[in-house]
Amino acid sequence: MATRIDRRELVYCDGWDPWSRRAAGPLAPEVARQRQLTGGHLAVVVSTHERPAALVEASSGCGTCTVWGFDEQLRRAVRYDLHRVGSAELTPHQRVQWHYPDRGRPEFDHISPRHTRRYSPDGLVHDIEEPAGDTGGSRHRFGRVEQWPVRYPLPRAGDAAALVRLADALARPPAVSVDEPPRRGFMLSPLEAMPWRPPAPSQPERLAQMLQHGARLRLSGHSEVTVEIARAGWLHLPTGRLVAADAHALAAGVPFTVRAPAGRYPVSFSRLRLRDLPAPAPVAAVRVEIRPGPVRSWELALRPYRDPCALGSWQFFGFEVATGTACLADAGAGGKASVMAFPAAPGTYPTWLGRTSQGEVACYVADLLRAPDAKVRPG
Repeated sequence: MATRIDRRELVYCDGWDPWSRRAAGPLAPEVARQRQLTGGHLAVVVSTHERPAALVEASSGCGTCTVWGFDEQLRRAVRYDLHRVGSAELTPHQRVQWHYPDRGRPEFDHISPRHTRRYSPDGLVHDIEEPAGDTGGSRHRFGRVEQWPVRYPLPRAGDAAALVRLADALARPPAVSVDEPPRRGFMLSPLEAMPWRPPAPSQPERLAQMLQHGARLRLSGHSEVTVEIARAGWLHLPTGRLVAADAHALAAGVPFTVRAPAGRYPVSFSRLRLRDLPAPAPVAAVRVEIRPGPVRSWELALRPYRDPCALGSWQFFGFEVATGTACLADAGAGGKASVMAFPAAPGTYPTWLGRTSQGEVACYVADLLRAPDAKVRPG
């Protein structure tokens, strides 16, 4: 269960129990190593002098790693999110530090001061100071990391020394003065449920039904809708580089990295018809069909420098709409290129890329998130 290295003790586990402030779900080192080799996720608690000093949460399948530092009360006080670059290195994505003003404050207290630093792929940083947490204003500062890129070796399965080095490099908890002595001892939590999982970005869970004419969905407000598919016209893509953008920002739109073969493609609208609702029904999704046939897999359509590993749970990269009208167009948006415009409420929306069983581009779908939590009704 525990491994000693360089005067440190490592406990492999399922995660950290924030209530008892102990490691939960201990794993034997050989089990942890096998989980890493098969793309699973696990946590490692690094202790010094019988006191937890750092927590490393790693997911080899997602290519992400989070390192936590503790304060004297074993509250998580600093968090480093790192993402894999290449095959053997990690680079920082975000650092968050909480300043708990007294020993009675709960972990991640919403009124405690907080500092966030976000890193861009080109070395730019965005610092956000929130002196009153979520209850006050914030100060923003932009700059650049002097020595970029910053890289850390990716700990391989079973490489305990690499985990210790990563924890030492990042987990520097803030100094906190309290009246109560620090908690010590490496006890295990009785918690049996998995307390940590890697981030789970937004997924197109209802997209197949949203593209099926006649499908019935029940929304969270208990209203029932019927999906109507209507042909909207043709979209010319002479370069095959699709852009999704607000109508007023189309000229500056950045195309998705995965391009389609140059051609002329049918576009259809998915509308949600409420019972007894007069026309027109709102547009819920817009599909550009590149190849006919079933879609075997879905993925988020990405623009350059957008790393899906940077997404947290329920997050996605999308295009912004401010004017009430969105557009799909070729990156050229001129000559033989056409523009497909459709109504969209102000917001940010994902575009999903569907692939065939051979991995070819089958379609693009702009998802207007009209029914993110809908349940499928039987026919």
